[in-house]
Amino acid sequence: MMRKTVAFVAGRAPCYRTHRWSKIIFVNRSSISGARGRCNTSSHPVGAGSMEEEAAEIPDVSVVGSGITRILGQNPGPYTLQGTNTYLIAGEKASLLIDTGEGKESYVDLLEPVLRSNPPVSDVILTHRHRDHVAGLPSVLKLISSLDPPSGPSPMSLRRMPKVWKFPSDGATYDLDIRQSIIDATDPSHLHPQPGPSDSSQTPQLNILSEHQEFPLSAHSKLQILHTPGHTEDSISCLLFEDPERRTDSSKQAESLSAIFVGDTILGGSSTIFEDLITYLRSLHKLLRISTTTNRISDSPVRLFPGHGPLIQNGPDLIQRNIDHRLAREKQILDCFRLHPSSQPSSGHSCVLTAEKLIELMYPVGLPKAVYPAALRGVHQHLHKLRAEGLVDRWPSDSTDQLWRLTDTNTIKST
Repeated sequence: MMRKTVAFVAGRAPCYRTHRWSKIIFVNRSSISGARGRCNTSSHPVGAGSMEEEAAEIPDVSVVGSGITRILGQNPGPYTLQGTNTYLIAGEKASLLIDTGEGKESYVDLLEPVLRSNPPVSDVILTHRHRDHVAGLPSVLKLISSLDPPSGPSPMSLRRMPKVWKFPSDGATYDLDIRQSIIDATDPSHLHPQPGPSDSSQTPQLNILSEHQEFPLSAHSKLQILHTPGHTEDSISCLLFEDPERRTDSSKQAESLSAIFVGDTILGGSSTIFEDLITYLRSLHKLLRISTTTNRISDSPVRLFPGHGPLIQNGPDLIQRNIDHRLAREKQILDCFRLHPSSQPSSGHSCVLTAEKLIELMYPVGLPKAVYPAALRGVHQHLHKLRAEGLVDRWPSDSTDQLWRLTDTNTIKST
């Protein structure tokens, strides 16, 4: 696979250089036969292709919408796909940066010319706490500070710093670490209020996002925060509203949904991992409802800008496919219990399986070692959801061992 690196030259179109990097492998569909049926399996995620299919090529820097630039985090891998997508949204007087990558020096080199060619960054919005989205914060803040011109003629004039925003984490230590990284990256002599959507203050801190909080970009566009937990408890999406007619009546401005920045709640070309499946499915339904019922810029579907992978042109379609994929996985797990040779549905007895055994049954051709832990966590999440719904239980029911079976009621229903 060829990976492009962009070089900006003043007054010229971007020049692209290409570099090779390892392709991402997805395992193809397979199946396993049981004594009384078939436990159908599909080991590749939603949107992924067949055996040894390369991930879609993504340029290091690309304009993906009006005033929207995507900068790739330079951290490809089994979980990050082509790398972390970060987005600079240019407003009339200031810009917003969504996510910061994980701190690769090559990412900062790519970001610098993008920042130079757009209004100064007033706000940095973090979609969630994972390292590949927040670890680049110190280097990004230092870069922004170094690029911002002094506010006065004196060499000692104060420089401007953007506000950093994030939804609160369920674990206090996560946010403490991010707060400390902001303080460590801030030179006290470089503080100055930055005019922009949030009217940035002088004190370096992590600012807390709230549901439906808005960041005005211009008289005709704004960004609105939507809490979409599941991947992590603090995961958010950002709704981009615009007024395509650019009316002067302020009450009619920015009411049409143009796009959604979904962080890691939805990925382009793969399925995501999640900490809580029940909560995650609620968030998917929330996004589906908003993307299909809110006023839109045109008759075209709402686009999604994911934290990893390519741009998603038909957002509602992929959201629905993610929901369907999870429900299909759920059915797979139930079928593995019901169709396993040791099950005795006629007597009302289900086989007892571990999550590891379920992985073996669902992925008979095996999984790459790098993605096995995520697949195992996903199966555990499905089991906990099914247990909450009364469909499976631990065996024995009061045991803390990782043995699972169908509940008696569910076993009877399956006969």
